[in-house]
Amino acid sequence: EEEGVEGAKPIEGTQIGYIGMDMKLSYFQSQTLALQRIADREGFKAIMLDPQFVTERYIDQVETLIAQQVDGIFLSVWEPGLGAGAVKKIQENGKKLVVLHVPAADTVQFHTVVADNYKAGLLAGEEAARKALPKIRKLIK
Repeated sequence: EEEGVEGAKPIEGTQIGYIGMDMKLSYFQSQTLALQRIADREGFKAIMLDPQFVTERYIDQVETLIAQQVDGIFLSVWEPGLGAGAVKKIQENGKKLVVLHVPAADTVQFHTVVADNYKAGLLAGEEAARKALPKIRKLIK
């Protein structure tokens, strides 16, 4: 069980938006699941949106979250230029922002969380091998 940030205000009643890149991908499914678990534990509402790698939908979803008066947004950025436009809209509306993956170009005053792709690749490879080995052994016999 993780401890909360010392001195942080309670987050009950808080709404946080999350825009992944494409929820068909297990990586973003895992992010969504992790954020939802934290939301459930901490008592805030998480609104999860899926642009499916469609630029227009991505921008529309940023505008939707702003219109819903969320307190903050977790934003997956797959291309810095796209991120810059979305981040600018979010900042202009005074929302808190955490950018995931690729730092958005020409932006300031937000947090960026970048995955360790090397380690993620190793873990994915190990999991794939673990699941495939029994099948490979059957084929070889």
